[in-house]
Amino acid sequence: MKAFAVVGFHGAGKTALAEKLLGVLRARGYRVAALKHAHGGLRFAGDSGRLFEAGAQQVLAVAEGAAETLK
Repeated sequence: MKAFAVVGFHGAGKTALAEKLLGVLRARGYRVAALKHAHGGLRFAGDSGRLFEAGAQQVLAVAEGAAETLK
């Protein structure tokens, strides 16, 4: 298993970069999952949904006291 992290300031384009990386990895035949820290609370239509739609086979979003999994 390989892992990488995308970190940066709010509004820096982390999710957009992750979406592009997911697309490249999926095109190369990799199975990809994403883990998202949802500091603003859980919202399916937010970044978690974007990562899922970009090709992550599973997304785990974790917020204080809550978690959601998209499969």
